[in-house]
Amino acid sequence: MEFIIVGMICFSKIDTNSICMPFEQSPRVEYRNLDKCIKDTEKQKIELRKSFNKEGLLVDELIITCVKNPYKSNT
Repeated sequence: MEFIIVGMICFSKIDTNSICMPFEQSPRVEYRNLDKCIKDTEKQKIELRKSFNKEGLLVDELIITCVKNPYKSNT
């Protein structure tokens, strides 16, 4: 079974409404090991917060996780 990292990120600037966008790791990495995927998810969260903060954006909600790769068929 293979896994990929996906999720949702919501961000805003001071005095603006929050904007939410889907998140998919780019380039997409396919993980065969769930534990490795989870570790990389935590690293990705830290990197995303840093990059958004650098742009002056506040991260309101950051939900990213490992899911079974929907792009691969099991046949």
